[in-house]
Amino acid sequence: MKNKLILLFTYLLISNFCKANTLLISQKQALINSIFSSNTFLISEKLNILFGASNIKTSFDKLTLSILINQKQGFTSIQKLDNLYWFKGNVKANRLELQAYLDYKSGIYYSAQAQYKLALASSLTNPIKEQRILILENLAMLNYLQNNLANAYNYYSLLLDYPISGSLFIKCTIQKSKIALAKGDIKLAENLIYKTALPLSNRMTNKSLLFESFLTLSQIYLKSKSYTQSKWFAILALDLAQKKGLKSRQIIGLIALAKVKSQTGDYDLAQQNLESAQQLCAKNSIYLVDVYQTYSINSKRMGKQNLAKVYDKKFLTFKNYILSH
Repeated sequence: MKNKLILLFTYLLISNFCKANTLLISQKQALINSIFSSNTFLISEKLNILFGASNIKTSFDKLTLSILINQKQGFTSIQKLDNLYWFKGNVKANRLELQAYLDYKSGIYYSAQAQYKLALASSLTNPIKEQRILILENLAMLNYLQNNLANAYNYYSLLLDYPISGSLFIKCTIQKSKIALAKGDIKLAENLIYKTALPLSNRMTNKSLLFESFLTLSQIYLKSKSYTQSKWFAILALDLAQKKGLKSRQIIGLIALAKVKSQTGDYDLAQQNLESAQQLCAKNSIYLVDVYQTYSINSKRMGKQNLAKVYDKKFLTFKNYILSH
């Protein structure tokens, strides 16, 4: 009888683990499928956010985070370790933030979002605003990834009400512009860049956000079918990336330029831009997804259906590669 109970317990444990693991995989795959199927300018943008090393922010320093993750009773010991924080936070908010961070890293995105909401509410009693800002960043990012555009827009707006750094202020403004564009509000998207992001990013020593401002304007004008302006800002973005030696942004600039040229019937020139972009890509570079997709679209417009099928297959293979990693 005892052996049967042990076997039953073991079976239930393994069964529950498999179900939980399947749930995690399905959540991750669902999010990736959503990113691939969403009508975005560049698929690689959201994939970079999802897989980027610094995509999720935390108010714990590296030592504290490492201790909390590795300790079996990390959640109960958080009060004991409070002296290790780079700032003194609200204990309840810290616990919720830690759970949200672990959920996100485990691929449980909906639970992570729910925990961050609770952490945000708890952090309101904390006079120190740094934790609240980090939580808002994470909530904005998660909602943007999951295509909850209204929520993402609101969180970015809330962030702009805080005394945040210049670079974060510009980044939030650019993200608001992209969301406004996705929602079809072209005028708002344009104004956010022209009136705020562009002049501020132009003053910064680091020109990465100026590149993003140019790229977003190219995207805005491509969607509004103002092709001359779209091409001009794609060229400005590419020229800036080349001058500053920003390899990944050179790839993005070439893809953006190819998208405009393909729309205006400059198919051969678009192919040349895509070839240059592909040559700059490392093996399994995240930007290949946009190279392959744009190659396929451009080939279809040229009437080269067989070539389009080749790149459709490459695109699908790359998607499956992403799903399996």
